[in-house]
Amino acid sequence: MKNETMTVDDIECPYCGRVFDGGEATNYDTTCDFVNCPTCDGEIEVLQSVTYTCHPVKNQESGDLTFLKGVNYGFL
Repeated sequence: MKNETMTVDDIECPYCGRVFDGGEATNYDTTCDFVNCPTCDGEIEVLQSVTYTCHPVKNQESGDLTFLKGVNYGFL
């Protein structure tokens, strides 16, 4: 059994290792705190985080609807 698992979009059961869709398991409810593993039925505490990455779409000076030239937006 793992002490903790951390994934993006999916949930990895710390009991049996099953990976399943996190959105579906929480019913896309960001206030959901607990789910049960569909394989072993273990109760799993879920801590959710939402990250918003934002960038300008419009150049304020020219009104151009393209990315600002020469700016590193840090996309992954």
